[in-house]
Amino acid sequence: MISICKKFSFCYGHRLPEYNGKCSRYHGHNADVEVEVVRVSGRPSYDTMVMDFRELKDIVNPILEKLDHSDLTEFFTEPPTAETICGFISSAIRQDLPKGVDLIRVRVSETPTSWAEWRNQ
Repeated sequence: MISICKKFSFCYGHRLPEYNGKCSRYHGHNADVEVEVVRVSGRPSYDTMVMDFRELKDIVNPILEKLDHSDLTEFFTEPPTAETICGFISSAIRQDLPKGVDLIRVRVSETPTSWAEWRNQ
């Protein structure tokens, strides 16, 4: 199986209400997002491609634009943890992928050493 992965980034602010620690205070992150997809059926527009990187970018960028430079505490109804953000992005991407392409993984890194990751089982 061959997959492709594209890296994106966006900035956001948030706080974790009722959390017992520093993250209960408002703060910001420069997040990196990795999106990995695989072709499961059909033929891509070019025989050896899983999917055109531009097409993947056209799907992911509008999702991240909704979050970029936003207070995610106000965006989500539940605490805006890395896990919540990752789940939201994964769900939105899955709805927009073309037929025959499946999402394998989404990783949202809050810092270079801390991330949440969604994986297709």
